[in-house]
Amino acid sequence: MFDLKQVHFYLEGEGQCIILMNGQFMEADAWLEIFEDLKRFYRVLIFDFPNQGKSFYSDAYDSIGNYCDFFIELTQKLHIDTKEAIAVGMSFGGNLIKALTLKCKVTFKAVILGGVGPLRFRRSFCEDYDYMIDILVKGGIDNFARMYYQSVFSPQYLAGKESMIEYAVDKFVEKYGNRVNALVCLIKAARSIGNFMDNVVEQYQCDVYLISARYDSTYVNFDTIEEYVRDINVKHYVLDSGHAMIAENTYEFLTIVYEILEQYDEEGVE
Repeated sequence: MFDLKQVHFYLEGEGQCIILMNGQFMEADAWLEIFEDLKRFYRVLIFDFPNQGKSFYSDAYDSIGNYCDFFIELTQKLHIDTKEAIAVGMSFGGNLIKALTLKCKVTFKAVILGGVGPLRFRRSFCEDYDYMIDILVKGGIDNFARMYYQSVFSPQYLAGKESMIEYAVDKFVEKYGNRVNALVCLIKAARSIGNFMDNVVEQYQCDVYLISARYDSTYVNFDTIEEYVRDINVKHYVLDSGHAMIAENTYEFLTIVYEILEQYDEEGVE
């Protein structure tokens, strides 16, 4: 249980409900440009998960199951019927949608997954997450942040942007320097999906769309994506970006989202 006043969120607009879910170290404010555009036609929710951004911090949120419980309680408090909502999840948010739909049996009208890979590789990610915790705890938050930002953007996007990376690192340290354990909890939660989704098969009961990044250098290996798309039988879109696709290709990402959403509009978006 939590107090809604502890959660940073925006819920605005009217019509079809669209829920945008953050990546692991992303914040709701990173969606604002997309949020402001979408809310002209839809009812849109963005929010920070516990241990993210401006929401509350708690050591209790260190497993994907706890974040599923948080989401379910949040939508209930906001009187959102998920069966009538379309969920869009980036990376951590996309994997949370998988856990919600496949394990917790939460129903959505449709889901859009960005920057995620096959569940069958989930256990191989554990060493990567252990390494992240090791860098964070032993190497310091500034080194961790620098490694993180260099991994989520494509080389093309980073070319000539060294000052941007250092600015992002400074802001990351400013926000989380005294809350390192919040980052550890987020990493542990991502790591826990291996056990949480054990024996779960990716068979969805709603429409699923996948958006991949061609130059994703995180745990999502683009070479495996086409096979993954065939396995789960989804509509696939590809952006020429790194893992942080909504930062690198905001307009292109939004264009894809609109193309998908229009299939669920009674009259379409003018």
